[in-house]
Amino acid sequence: MSKKKSKEKLFFSKTLDFLDHYLPEQAMKSTNTIETYRDTLTIFRRYLSDTLRLSIRTFCFKDCTHDLLLEFLHHLHESGNAATTCNNRLAAIRAYLWYAAGSDISLQSVALTASHVPFLKVPKRIREIIKEEDLAALLSAPAGTKTGKHDRMILILLYDSAVRVSELLSLDVQSVNLESAIPYIRICGKGDKERIVKKYAEQIRPEHPNLPKSC
Repeated sequence: MSKKKSKEKLFFSKTLDFLDHYLPEQAMKSTNTIETYRDTLTIFRRYLSDTLRLSIRTFCFKDCTHDLLLEFLHHLHESGNAATTCNNRLAAIRAYLWYAAGSDISLQSVALTASHVPFLKVPKRIREIIKEEDLAALLSAPAGTKTGKHDRMILILLYDSAVRVSELLSLDVQSVNLESAIPYIRICGKGDKERIVKKYAEQIRPEHPNLPKSC
């Protein structure tokens, strides 16, 4: 086996192409998603070198076994990471391995092994619903000024559409359509995925009769 071929099979030998070329140019992933993958590979590298005392210069794809990934998940969880965070880390490593396997058929078995590592069970979250009196107090907090009406509109929109604050901040005039038969807002969410929230205006008016007609 040539030195070049041996080097290509080192686990972290494909990270540059994966992060800087494949994800943004071919997979069309968002900047936030790419940063998550980058953080995951960095955390995994530190786990190997600092916790397991393994040399990154000799750690190969074949060394990324089922048991090692299970231990990595356990390490993350024991370090205080939520189950969802641990699962996201595992998913990122899986994606990297499948990328590597796409250009080297000999790595298919490694990627397949990683895909069989089970995700941690995520407990179902019970979302609390705001009480009517609390909602009324919240919506009555802004003053009756132009700025206050603007703030009240923001609160109502957040409550009725369930958009994230970051999504709300990215809205512009073109995102809102009140002229169609069914009014809607167009939202660009995580991963640059677009979704439509319909009838938000119709929902707001009956429940909040004091809503100003303009903000």
